[in-house]
Amino acid sequence: MKGALMVCARCARLREEEEQARAAGDHSRATDCRVLLRRHPHRASASTRSETSPSSERE
Repeated sequence: MKGALMVCARCARLREEEEQARAAGDHSRATDCRVLLRRHPHRASASTRSETSPSSERE
């Protein structure tokens, strides 16, 4: 459970930006933020990888 408390700075920025975009009615930018969050790798956490498509992790 300790790993769940760690916050990735990039993910936090993208979540904040998504929230601001939604509040401003910029649904396209909010969607872009969600896509970037989904594609952002977290190789240290197996549980995070299972939430994303395996092909999005391989580059």
